[in-house]
Order: sequence, then C-alpha cells, then structure tokens
Amino acid sequence: MTPQKRPFSSGPTGTPVTESIIQSIRDFRGTGISVLDFPHREELILDRMKAFDSLMRRIVGISDEYAIIPFSCGCSDHFNLWITNVLRVGARPRKIAYLRSGFWSDKALAEAQRLEKVGECEVSVIEHADPQFRSLPDMSYLQMRRPLDADFLYVVANETTQGVRLPYETITSNLPFHVVADFSSCFLEGPLDVSKYGIIFLGAQKGLGPAGLSIVIIRRDLIGQKDNPHVPLSKSYAVQAKEGGLYNTPNFLAIESVCLMLEWIEKHGGLTAMEAQSKERAAYVYGAIGASKRFYAPVVEAARSRTNPVFCPYELIHFEQFLSFCKERGIEFVKGHRSAGNSLRLGLFNGKPMESVYAFGKTLEEFERTA
Repeated sequence: MTPQKRPFSSGPTGTPVTESIIQSIRDFRGTGISVLDFPHREELILDRMKAFDSLMRRIVGISDEYAIIPFSCGCSDHFNLWITNVLRVGARPRKIAYLRSGFWSDKALAEAQRLEKVGECEVSVIEHADPQFRSLPDMSYLQMRRPLDADFLYVVANETTQGVRLPYETITSNLPFHVVADFSSCFLEGPLDVSKYGIIFLGAQKGLGPAGLSIVIIRRDLIGQKDNPHVPLSKSYAVQAKEGGLYNTPNFLAIESVCLMLEWIEKHGGLTAMEAQSKERAAYVYGAIGASKRFYAPVVEAARSRTNPVFCPYELIHFEQFLSFCKERGIEFVKGHRSAGNSLRLGLFNGKPMESVYAFGKTLEEFERTA
C-alpha cells in the first residue's frame, strides 16, 4: 500500500489553501472564469489587490506609515533592489552594516559588496563568532548596547540553511539606524512589531504562496525617488507603491494565493494562534531529535529555528539510509540545503498539520530500531 505523502520542503512549500487555489483556477470567485483569464485591471482583481493590502495590515498590524508592495520576482532580487531604491541620486553612499548569521545573510552581503565597488554604498560586516553559524550572532547593536556607524543594519530573521532563528522580539525600538530584515522563512510565525524596521521583505514561497512573488514592507520616508535611474521602473519601490503594485502586470495568481492564506490565518486565530502552533510543532520535532541516538540538532537551543529545524547524523552512513527510509514511508524533502553538507531539515510553516509532524517522529523512532 502506497503511504500518504507528507512533504517537508523548506521552500517552495505548500499551504493549507491548495484546494481553494485550484478552485480559483477553475472558477474565480463564482464568475465561471479562471483567475488566469482575468485582465489585471478588472474590478474584481482590483478589489482583491486591495484585500491583499488590508489583510496584511489587519493581521500583522501594519500602519499607514508603511507601504506594502508585491513584486513579481524572488526575494533574492531585493538584496540589490532595496539598496538601489533607497539611495538618493547625488547623495553620499549609504553606510550599511551586515550582521552575519548564515548562508542568506552572506548572499545578501555579496550583492551589497558588488554595489559597493561601483560606489552605491559603503559596506561593513559584523562577524559571527562561530564560523559554522550554529549559535546566535552579535545582538548588541540591535539592543542598543553598542553604537554602530551605519545608516542601515541588515539582518536575516531566520536562516533556513543553518536552522538559526534571530530573537527578533528583543530588537529595541527607535534605534539610531534603520533595520532592514529578510523575513522570508518566518513571516507570520507569530506576532511581529513592524515599527522596529525600516524595511522588511520576504519571498511568498515559504508558507504564504507560490514562488515568484516577493513582498516589500517599507516605511514611506525610505521609499526613494520615483525617477531614480539606477532602478527599472517596474522594480521601483516608489513607482509600485504609487501604482498599488500594478505598474506592470502582477503575478496575480500568487497574490490571490497569499490572500487566501491570510484569510485562513485570520479564520484560525491570527498570529497568536500561529505562534502557539509553531512552538508546538518545533518542540515536538526537537524533542524527537533529542531522544535520538543517531541524530543531533547542531544549533544551540537559544538559536533554534521554529520553522526550519536542522539535524545531522552522528555517523555518515545514517544520512542516506534515513533519507531512503523516510521516502519509503511518505516523508519527503527532508534533505538539507546543498551548502550544508550531510544535514537534514524540516519545513514547519503555518498550516503544517501535527499529524504530519507526528508521522515524522514515528518514522524517526522506527529508524532508531533498525539494525
């Protein structure tokens, strides 16, 4: 008998509203027409674009001081775009400090260093004490315990590769610099005080919707110049904020998928409920790993991700063996990031049923009993 498939991809990943998305493709909101056939200037589409904005503001608590802008591109594009958008033509280069925390902070840093070579910014680095990124980075600047000579401090809220979560709840308000944060893999895992940040961006594919949509939440005074020649108009934060994300044809299927997921979150208790469920899933998984004699969680407890637990085998032989063992039992996509060696990880985003989490735990227990 074929086992039930239980995917644990860390991105792209599905959501609990898949059937609603399929229904929209077949018949969008009772019109008898597929969402794929709708022109993006039709009233129904414009209404759902407004719903996207209002749902985000209501669920997260985002004030009108911030623009919420959908982009038809990946989150990695914003490693460059946020810098080129906020610079003022003819002004001095902006000073940006990067808090190294893992793979994705380093990817963003590399993009900034490319721009530094052509004079668009000045980059400094806050190094990590652990070259393997298995503990927290230096939080002192974010808690006003040390001064920082920078206009912006760039952070990654959750490193999916290493499985490290920044304790962003402890970031101090009213810092003397702007915090720019990549929230791709932990956005909506719980309450978030947006007012502590100048810019937040994320890719939708980690628990919100399909790949190919990114979302920028930016304080309006940082948006930049509409006529900045360094930025294509379709990628201009100023232009897209003014046009409501409709300067060019948006990835509306992805936006509608996010709307459906936001409605699901609201219906199921909002971010307080999402936080409780996130903690429950993570506690069970780390407990199962902690009880294992063949695997261990390499990240120190205070830094462990709730959405992307990472674990490793004590003996290399168990790596491929466990992957095959999981696949035979319907547990799919648990292999770690390609840059992280022989690691494994689970995607535990909003809506991941505890039934699937328990199935993983049972599979791990069964593997422990094999010869």
